[in-house]
Order: sequence, then structure tokens, then C-alpha cells
Amino acid sequence: PGEDRGGSYLYNSISSGLKPSPDKVFEASLNRVSHGDGIFGWGSDIAQAQWQAFNNLLDFLQKSNIKTIILLPPIAPTVLDTIAVSDKFGYVDGLRLKISETAAAFNMPLFDDHDLRFAGSTDCEFIDGAHPGAIAAKRMLLDMAVKDPDMRTRLKLSEIGWSIAHFKDRASTLAEEADFLMLGCKKAASIAPVPPALH
Repeated sequence: PGEDRGGSYLYNSISSGLKPSPDKVFEASLNRVSHGDGIFGWGSDIAQAQWQAFNNLLDFLQKSNIKTIILLPPIAPTVLDTIAVSDKFGYVDGLRLKISETAAAFNMPLFDDHDLRFAGSTDCEFIDGAHPGAIAAKRMLLDMAVKDPDMRTRLKLSEIGWSIAHFKDRASTLAEEADFLMLGCKKAASIAPVPPALH
């Protein structure tokens, strides 16, 4: 695993089973949640300095006429549920509400995909506790298309819909995908992978 020049997370070696996942059954992610490590840091309220920096960035983007969307990325459902029953993450709900209000104030589209189950996603579509895989990402794109007419014109909806239908519960669109998180996920594609453009 690693990242390409654009910052995309590369994980084919893990999803294919060639390399072991560092987050089997989300053990590493859940351990970070229980210790407040990294992106799963504990807190009762939003850090005001960080919030002001975020607002300053939005103000700069708006004044520079740079089209901006705000995205709250998803977390794997099992990890999200563990966070929800903890008393260490009081800032989460307040942050989601405040971002919603701020997006409206700046007239910027907001896509709150923090809990992607509303779009049909499952643990099996995640690379690890904090990174959605290709199919979860396509569900996010489909949600954008439903909610934003401008985004709708920029996306190949037939290909996105086809991929979701034929690779559900998988993290990738590889011909072969292992149950690399050891969650008991059924990883067989419903048909041979031939995208609509090649029909």
C-alpha cells in the first residue's frame, strides 16, 4: 500500500490478498479509538483554533471564486458504532452540525458521508477502519449526483451504478478480491467485470 502522486491510497496488494492487512477485523483502528490515537483523537468539543483556520480557508476559497464542496468522509460502520457508544468523542455530533451550518452560510454544497450506511455501504467495502474502498467511494459519488445537479453532469452515472450493483460488499473492482479484513465478507463479483462502455 501507499499513495500515488495525487494522494490516492493504493491498496491492490492488500485487497488481492498478496499482502496482509494491517487492520484485520479493524483491530488496529479500534485500538486507536480506545486510546485516542491519530485521527481518532478524543475530545469533548471542537478545537477553536482549528475551526477558525477552517473558516478562514472557506472564506479565502469563496473570495477567490474557487468552486468548493465540503465532504465529511466515511468511517467503517463497526468503528463508527464503537465511537458512538464512547464518551470520549463528544465533539463529533457538534462538528457535523456546525459544518452543516457553515456550509449553508458560505453557500457551499455539503456531503455528510460520515455514516455511509444510508447509501448501502458496509464494513466489507472499506480498506481499513478509516479508508473507504472503490465501491464505497462510488456510493459517495452517486450521493453527490443525487444531491447536486452540477456534479450530476460531471459523472458517468451508468458506470458508477453498474459497479455498485456488481461489486457490492467489495473494496475494489478487481476480478479477484480476498476477505482481507477477515470479516467473513463474500467477495465474489456477480458477473465477469465488463463495464458498460465495453458492452
